[in-house]
Order: sequence, then C-alpha cells, then structure tokens
Amino acid sequence: MTHASATPLPAPRRRPLRLAACAALLALLGACAGPRPAATLLTLPPTPPAAATPTTAPGPVVVVRRIALPEYLQSRRVRYRSGSSTLEEWPHVAWAERIDVGASRHLVAGLRAALPGWVVCESDCPSGPDERLLKVELASFDYDRAARTVHGEARISIAAPAAPQRLLRTAVHREALAVGADTPEGQAQAMAQLLQQVARAAAAELEASRGTPR
Repeated sequence: MTHASATPLPAPRRRPLRLAACAALLALLGACAGPRPAATLLTLPPTPPAAATPTTAPGPVVVVRRIALPEYLQSRRVRYRSGSSTLEEWPHVAWAERIDVGASRHLVAGLRAALPGWVVCESDCPSGPDERLLKVELASFDYDRAARTVHGEARISIAAPAAPQRLLRTAVHREALAVGADTPEGQAQAMAQLLQQVARAAAAELEASRGTPR
C-alpha cells in the first residue's frame, strides 16, 4: 500500500494585511490632526477720530508714554483669569495687534477727550511752558470670567520732562467693570471702557499737577 506524502500548506500572507491596517490607522490619525481653524482676530473697539495736534502749544502739553502691562498679558493669545493664580485662553482667538499698542491708543484718545485745553501727544510733541510726562502702568488688567468682571489697577506717574526729570505726582486708580457678554468681544469692550476710566483719572491728576512747581 502506497502512502501519499502530505504537502504543507503555505503560511498565510500577513504582510499585506499589516500594511493595510497601518495605512488605515495613518489615515485616521491624519483626519484627527486636520488643519486647525483659523484664529479670529480681536481688537479693542475703535476710538473716536483724534484731533490734529497743533504745531505750537496753545496750552499745557502732556507727553504720554506707552502703557505698561503685565508680562502675562503681552501675548497674541487673548487670555482671561480662571482662578486667583491661573489663566486660560479663548480658543482660536488672537489679538490683531499688540495689546499695549491698542491700550495706549485708547488712553491717548480718552485723555484728549478729558483735556480739551491740553496738547496730548506721544511723539514729536511741541514744547510748552507747562509740560508734563505721563506714565501709566496697569498692574492688573484682567477679565475674571467667573465673576464676569474686568479688574484694573493703574499706577499713574506725572513728571516734569526737563532734565533732570522730577516726579511731580503719583496716584493709584482701581476700577472694576461688569462684562456684558461672556465672549472675547465682551471682554474687549469692557477693557476699552476701563481704559477710558483710567484716562479720566489720569486727566484729573494732570490738572492737579499744574499747581506743582516745576
């Protein structure tokens, strides 16, 4: 009796299956890591048109330095306070310009509205008999999202610019404003309103400094 020898079956071809599985996984990961949505650009609300600065000073002159902000706010991302020591960012929202630039523009516009008899300028200022140098530092400028409130603490310094520079007056102004809408736009609007309050406080200090001998 003759016994036929059994021919071994070929091993299953698993390589193509593994390649197909890897390709499917990569496709899934690519779908999850798709392009990020474009960031929405945010600005503080527009300021009223500024009056032209005269070439000669008809009255007192104030030279306004760029407003100083905490370092944690000097970011393109729009941040808010989520706790006493924590910050978070609005997703996919960025400032369209440096926040200190926009804040300084609002401060100058508010000063011009509050000091109609003054020459308010940032550079190329005309010299006058009653000249002042204004520095404003915002030690805080935060949107407390849980409380729906923007808090600000402004440190105002007024000096006589003539060398040697002499400090004439200092003040601290604190402000808290309710935020209407819990959105980036609502935060920006409240920040602009707070800057106008700071401008009015600085204007009052400037008027008071006129009685200080230089």
